[in-house]
This record gives sequence, C-alpha cells and structure tokens, in this order.
Amino acid sequence: MKLNLLVAVFLLIGLSSCKPRKAIDFKETIAQNERRLFGILLSKDSPKERKLKCLINDNFKGALQAIDTIEQQFNALIKETSSLPVDGVVQGDEVKMAAVNYYTALRNLHTFDRQEISWLEMNNDKDAEKVRKAQDELLQQNYKKKTFFQQVYDTEQALDKELKGFDKANGL
Repeated sequence: MKLNLLVAVFLLIGLSSCKPRKAIDFKETIAQNERRLFGILLSKDSPKERKLKCLINDNFKGALQAIDTIEQQFNALIKETSSLPVDGVVQGDEVKMAAVNYYTALRNLHTFDRQEISWLEMNNDKDAEKVRKAQDELLQQNYKKKTFFQQVYDTEQALDKELKGFDKANGL
C-alpha cells in the first residue's frame, strides 16, 4: 500500500514538473532571433558599423548600401519569425506577432536613415542655399525619427509583456 502511494506521488511530481517541449523550443527560437537582431545592429563589422564608418568618410553610396544590407537582414528575420509554427504552443501566436511588430519597428527606424543620408549629401554642396535647405530638412527628419523611436519602445514593451504572459501560461 505504501509502495503504491509512493509511486503515485512520484508519478504526480514527475508529470507536474514536465515543461511543454514545443513552448521551450519556440521561446529558444525567439531568443536566437534576438541574438541575430543584436548581431545586425551591434556586432563588430555589422552593417550598422559599416554604415557609420562610411558616413565618417563621407561615403554616402557605401552608407546606403549598408542600409540596404540592414533592411535585407531585417526582412529575413521578420519572414523567419512570421513563419514560426505555433501549433500546440499556448500564446505562441501573440508572442510571434509582438516579435514581428518589434522587428518591423526596428527595421523602419534603421532604414529611415536613407532620407537623412540624402540630406547629408546635400549638406556637402558648395551652394549655400542648398546647404541651408539640407540643414533645415535634417532637423525635420530628426523630429520625424522621434516617432520611430517611440514605436520601437512601444513594440518592445508589448513583446516583453507577451513573453511574460507566455512564460506564465506555459509554466516556464
């Protein structure tokens, strides 16, 4: 009798300690995507760093090519995240959409630099009127960029909230 009770207790403990494998794999994929994201933006020799080096050297064409690379890498990350399977993963769809929205907001922020670069290029013109116009436009562009930063902040907060809910719902 005691043996049956002991086996039942161990069985209940074993079953209650099991974590959903699909949820763990899904969360690990999201974490890998975050690491890829930081690689795009912050790693040594990243396209973002190449863009900055090009701007320092007044190589506007090279900076625009780096932005194209950033956009391609973000598009691949967004596409991969959008295609993640969420079957059998509680709140997986919500996390997936929040991650896609966050990556999209970051892509929009970092590709907005194209417009700034065109005005920076005009800023090097010898015509004083063109330079003044370019400087005025750069100020307006910086004001517009503020909205992109706010979108990134908002979508990052939404992703964090969804991840916390995901952990709770899946017992992680």
